[in-house]
Amino acid sequence: MSNRDVVAYTMLLEAYRLMGLGDEVLKLFKDMLHNGIEASSYTYVCLLKLCGEWCDFDLGSQLHACVIKGDCMNIISESVLVYFYSQCADITSATKVFDRMFRRDVVAWTTIITAYVQHGSGQEAFSMLSAMQDDGFSPNEFTISSVLKACGDQKAMKCGQQLHGAIVKGKYKDDVYVGSSLLTMYARCGAMSDAQLVFNKMPRRNSITWTSIIFGYAQNGLGYEAILLFQKMKNRRLWALSETILGILYACGSLKSLYIVKEIHAQVIKNHFSENIRFATTLIWVYCKCYEYGYAEKVLERMPERDAISWTAMISGYKNLGHNIKALELLPDMLWDGVQPNHFTYSSALSACAKVEVMRYGQWIHAFVNKHEQTLSNVFVGSSLLDMYMKCGDVRNAQMVFDKMAERNLVTWKLLILGYVNNGRCRDALKLMQKMQEEGLDVDEFVRGIVIGAFGDVQLEMPIGSIVER
Repeated sequence: MSNRDVVAYTMLLEAYRLMGLGDEVLKLFKDMLHNGIEASSYTYVCLLKLCGEWCDFDLGSQLHACVIKGDCMNIISESVLVYFYSQCADITSATKVFDRMFRRDVVAWTTIITAYVQHGSGQEAFSMLSAMQDDGFSPNEFTISSVLKACGDQKAMKCGQQLHGAIVKGKYKDDVYVGSSLLTMYARCGAMSDAQLVFNKMPRRNSITWTSIIFGYAQNGLGYEAILLFQKMKNRRLWALSETILGILYACGSLKSLYIVKEIHAQVIKNHFSENIRFATTLIWVYCKCYEYGYAEKVLERMPERDAISWTAMISGYKNLGHNIKALELLPDMLWDGVQPNHFTYSSALSACAKVEVMRYGQWIHAFVNKHEQTLSNVFVGSSLLDMYMKCGDVRNAQMVFDKMAERNLVTWKLLILGYVNNGRCRDALKLMQKMQEEGLDVDEFVRGIVIGAFGDVQLEMPIGSIVER
């Protein structure tokens, strides 16, 4: 370009961003500044979008300061700032930017609502929708889809049904995007008959719509129905998306259909999806579900890059198949591969220790977990440690883990109580039951029956307190 100005630079920056060439965007921006050309609000919008995509909080925060300093704050740049902060998981800053906006439009409202939905704050998203309507704005198809996602995530089917009623009366009743979001909401709420009804009534369907209904059936354990729909989709010569293939793999896992898994695996390889961590991890999970851990091993070995989820899928797969020693042997391999275990990895490994009563290995995991305070405070890891010690007969260490847990749930209490019973400490189990009740927690009939049943000479109708005092 012989005549470069801010408009030309910004157009090229946006083109690079859309092509996924983020490094080129930054190089070009530096070149622009080096040539003495001042950035416009649209330039910052492009760069902030990139920071949101990369979750680059530091660079985005610096750009935010530049936007303020350069007097480039307007309704577009402010909406993009909300988007950037939400992508970086800073919902507080996103809300502050939104609250300070002098003027808002449908895009701004939709951006903040979507931000709340992405961060699991469904109630706040519902409140924002009401505030948006009170402000005189009608939601668009993207707003509606975001709120429907919140309904699905929160299992708030009543709210979803109210939205459905409004959609039927409004201009988006035939919109493919809204229809797909609606059936996904019903599927997430476990209402597959309602999801199927929405699907049947849609005047137009695309690959996304078919994928949504297939995934819905698969996630609800209705693998046969998912596979039938996939066959219909293929008969209509619709292009299967990556999510469609994942949905069918989940369906195969619930059906334990090895023949179809191998067929889908061949398609995965053909479409070059096998190098994708998510696909490979799902294949590991499905093969383990089909009791074919040999195939699962091969998938793990051939992965060019493995993460905590893929290693955990193999470890839990071995554990669920009863190959507990193999599961435990994988944990050092995972660490050697430079991958940090997550909460689910530790829980699976500790469960394997408990099943084969290998306390030495469990103690090694405990010592390793002790170095990571955040992991140790996780209720699932704490419960698994407690269960492992109890099943290995180490009541003292189990109680110590319980006492140090920052958070406990009903499962934690039950594990400790049943652990005491199984180790012949019935009176201690009764004391714990009493303590549970004192803390306002319900003791279910299963636990009560096991504990009271351990006392052959005690009548069931006696209050727990009187049994403890005896």
